[in-house]
Amino acid sequence: MRSITHYAHGLNIKSELFFPEFPIKETSNVDVFIRFGKTNLSNSISSKNIREVYLSKFTKIKITSGNLIHLFWNDIGIFSINNNEIIINPKTGLNLNFLKFLLFGHAFAILLHLRGRLVLHANAINMDNNAIVISGVSGIGKSTISFTFHQKGYKLLCDDVLSINIGKKCQTVYPSFPRIKLWPDVIRNFEEDPGMIPKIHNKTSKRFYNVSGNFSDIEKQIKTIYFIKETGNIKIEEINPQKAMMELIKSSYCFKLLNESELSENLSQCSAIVNKVPVKILEVEKSYESLNKLVEIVEKDILKN
Repeated sequence: MRSITHYAHGLNIKSELFFPEFPIKETSNVDVFIRFGKTNLSNSISSKNIREVYLSKFTKIKITSGNLIHLFWNDIGIFSINNNEIIINPKTGLNLNFLKFLLFGHAFAILLHLRGRLVLHANAINMDNNAIVISGVSGIGKSTISFTFHQKGYKLLCDDVLSINIGKKCQTVYPSFPRIKLWPDVIRNFEEDPGMIPKIHNKTSKRFYNVSGNFSDIEKQIKTIYFIKETGNIKIEEINPQKAMMELIKSSYCFKLLNESELSENLSQCSAIVNKVPVKILEVEKSYESLNKLVEIVEKDILKN
């Protein structure tokens, strides 16, 4: 099977599964391999030395010795993951779009965590050649707000799975994939037809919106991190370092997976961000009519810093 090399999250990814919407990179240097093959998932089930964690109602992982991680959906073994390889079980019976949905989300978040990245459940856009990070609980509107910025001409950096390089002098966001997950109502609000945009998978009405024409493919230094809170107001609130730490820890994508030493590393990474980057609360009113005003107050906040 012919493999294609893609570029995402600062990595050259050689994959047997083709992603037509993602950048192709001509290079002999490969950081990560994605292939179909035997995953030994059945062996991991009976192993005595495993740790089992549920990421959602239907998604769980089993961690074996050597930090090999197996991902299951609805008790079907899907992926085996280490720090440089994702092996796909070819006999899952899953729809290809749903398989890609699991791959771009949980599987990549786990791989990036194993490579030492701080992975946040967050989005980012490129504003004034810096990364503006938008985070918050699931369903709060991260993608809708990011798409509003995108419609204003700002380039998307990533959607949902955000990986950060913790440097001594600055913290940088790696660009992920040039697509964003949106509900049909959001797409209609921007006067586009959701019927023309492919579904994420056949179990949801949510769409993968391709932003390859307005995507930032170079890592950017973080300027500010905003945590969304729905309060009925539209304003920005400064928070103290302790609260900022708590927000970052809560948004850590792989927090449930961490062992004792990894918890310590996660705290150290979050602390490094708080020491270098402003972390703020972005209070929102959950309505489409308020989106333009929300963009304006963020623009003003960034300009004054």
